[in-house]
Amino acid sequence: MHYNMVPSLYGGARNLKLQYIIEDPVLRDSQYSLLHQMNDVVAYCAKQLYEPNSYMKRKGGINFYKRLSDVSLKVTSRKNPYGIVEL
Repeated sequence: MHYNMVPSLYGGARNLKLQYIIEDPVLRDSQYSLLHQMNDVVAYCAKQLYEPNSYMKRKGGINFYKRLSDVSLKVTSRKNPYGIVEL
């Protein structure tokens, strides 16, 4: 779990919800970067939509994209219901 502790003018600190995530454009191992870890999971699950392995079939991993429907940008592709651009 990650926290965004922001000091308060009245003493103490509070955990504010993040609206944007910006990270330095450098090469780094994803184990040290939350943003890279999120991208790895999304890319892995995108591959599983087209070539599901037995584990993802058994655990219902194809439903991962349904959970992203509120935050995904679907206008990138009109042909794919998830907004994935297929070449």
